[in-house]
Amino acid sequence: MTAPTELDVSIRALIEEGLDILVNLIDNITKHGNYSPESTCTFIDQAGQAFREALRSLPASKAGWRDIESAPSNGDLILIIGGRRLEPEMVPADGEWWRHYGGNAAPTHWMPLPSAPDRRAGE
Repeated sequence: MTAPTELDVSIRALIEEGLDILVNLIDNITKHGNYSPESTCTFIDQAGQAFREALRSLPASKAGWRDIESAPSNGDLILIIGGRRLEPEMVPADGEWWRHYGGNAAPTHWMPLPSAPDRRAGE
């Protein structure tokens, strides 16, 4: 077994942070009777931020499809899918998804383009 990389350790820490936040939420409600919609939403938002950061840290080959809300807006080419589309489409990540989708359906997910194959491997 190989030793975990620095990235693996970082992702694990973010996931553990999100889980700890959720455990604290459950403890506050079940053990202490502290429930309010506002604090519950705050806990869930904080956990979600940790989980989304962990997903953003994953290499594209491990991450898979991501929620469109987390897509970059730097103009890089990405794959998008969802709405009324059944096939992925390559578009610039500029936040104007409606333009690329013909104005009638918004995508729901995105993915970075995979790395190009090593040309030397096929020679």
